[in-house]
Amino acid sequence: MSYLLKIQKQHLNDLREMVSWPELLVAFNQDEIWLTGFTQEQINASEVKTIPYKEVYRAKEQLLYPLNSSLPERTFPNGLKWKSIKEQIPVRIDQFNHNYFGIDSEINVQLKRNVSTTLPSFLLVDLTELETYINTASSIRLQPLQWLVINQTQALIQGNPLLPLYGDLFWQREDMVFPLGCDLELPIIQEILTQKLTKEQGQYIFWNKNGTYFLIAKTSFRPLSISSFRKTRRNS
Repeated sequence: MSYLLKIQKQHLNDLREMVSWPELLVAFNQDEIWLTGFTQEQINASEVKTIPYKEVYRAKEQLLYPLNSSLPERTFPNGLKWKSIKEQIPVRIDQFNHNYFGIDSEINVQLKRNVSTTLPSFLLVDLTELETYINTASSIRLQPLQWLVINQTQALIQGNPLLPLYGDLFWQREDMVFPLGCDLELPIIQEILTQKLTKEQGQYIFWNKNGTYFLIAKTSFRPLSISSFRKTRRNS
């Protein structure tokens, strides 16, 4: 038993979520795109179910049966030239000239909602909020944390457990840092993006929800303590 998916060419972008399934084969037939090589789990996955204007078939003895139907609808398409999905649907990264937080390039990347449970490892908080808390905090509570100042008004705190302060939370995967609840629309391109965005080793890539980013050197963080906070405030 094999499965086939058919969509129209104008809906090519709907297949982007499947580029991470390297076993898939793709063929073009005039205005149609055909895919095969799905496992039963994949054909029932959300990446397939959420595609609009699709047709899904089971193939048996050169006949195609609509999924969940016992009656054949058409014959298996002949003459298709099947290729790997990565060959047929390459990941394209558009570049723009834009200056953001001192970075001279911006990648047009989309983030999506990520419902998986992920612990935050960074907290962006107003300096005034941090100052109020840190004046009464114990050194043991601050010991596992590092920090730096951003834009003279905010503190970025790294570590675990984070402080119980109101602010923006971020989670980390390797050298990329995302707003909590968000992830790359195509996680498979993370390695490509990391190579393209970081000009040197030892940098975090921080993403905003709108797809813009900024880089932070890992060596910029310093241990969080009352003395380091007061010294930084005096010098700012």
